[in-house]
Amino acid sequence: DALKPNLHAPLGSLGYWLWYDPHAKPADGRLDPRAWPLAPKAGQFGLHFVRGGWGDDDFYFAFFAAGRHHGSFIHQHSDAGHFALAALGELFCAGRGYGHTPARHHNVLCVNGREPPNAPDHPNGESWRGGYTLAAAHGAQTNYIAADLAWQWHTVWYHRHAMVVRMPGADPYVLILDNCNENNDWAFYDWQFQIQPGYRVERMPAETRAVVTGKKNRLELAWATYGAGEYARPQELELLVDQRRHIYAADSGHPHQSQALFDCLVARLSGYSGVLLAALMPRRDTQPPVRIERVHAPRQIGLVIDHGNCR
Repeated sequence: DALKPNLHAPLGSLGYWLWYDPHAKPADGRLDPRAWPLAPKAGQFGLHFVRGGWGDDDFYFAFFAAGRHHGSFIHQHSDAGHFALAALGELFCAGRGYGHTPARHHNVLCVNGREPPNAPDHPNGESWRGGYTLAAAHGAQTNYIAADLAWQWHTVWYHRHAMVVRMPGADPYVLILDNCNENNDWAFYDWQFQIQPGYRVERMPAETRAVVTGKKNRLELAWATYGAGEYARPQELELLVDQRRHIYAADSGHPHQSQALFDCLVARLSGYSGVLLAALMPRRDTQPPVRIERVHAPRQIGLVIDHGNCR
């Protein structure tokens, strides 16, 4: 019964939310963890999970398309396109948790640095506009997810693509491609990455790269966008670190209150096109930095990633 949905939460209990499969065949005894699904179906709310395994230190990526419909009781955050990433025993990024409704507390692309129009800017608000899953495909070496997020963000169009890559010789890593058009004119787009408390972020602006160092291991990030010759006014990309306060201050009396200030890594893209490619590459403390080459061709962007054992 604990795995059945209920009227007050269409996603049901946590067990139903994560693992329920109405087509699963009965099994005698406990399933071998090696047979557990690494990428279960997302369902109507567009909550996608991709795992590298079921060990405590294994790769884990979650992506939320923020499906909405009348009668939806899921929390109404401004979080269409939000993602979380854990790997190598580190939780590199996640949401800020309970009550952090606004977009500035999520790993999303904020258009012109603002909250979505008509969206809540306080803990108890509700954002009834969401997104929806365009595609989801899972293979032996890649997992691909695409979402249409324009409805929540009030843009001409906005597609966010995510791909998990598992290649021999490299730990699993993530590619995220944003394709957003705010108003057919010049705009800026803040690509946000919420840093976990106690983790350290280092920017390398000249290389358009950053490193987030956890308790032991690290996450390397690199971005690419269109070259200078694509538009009469070239695209601009800068890396910022913004400090943001917990939404429940330490003196609020709220059970979730905190004194914490959080770092948010921001890749700010200014231009006529909100097209930005990001690579998120977990690395062990014993491994050298990944080598990156950027590919520029007319109306094309790309990254060549050299992990040392594969390229």
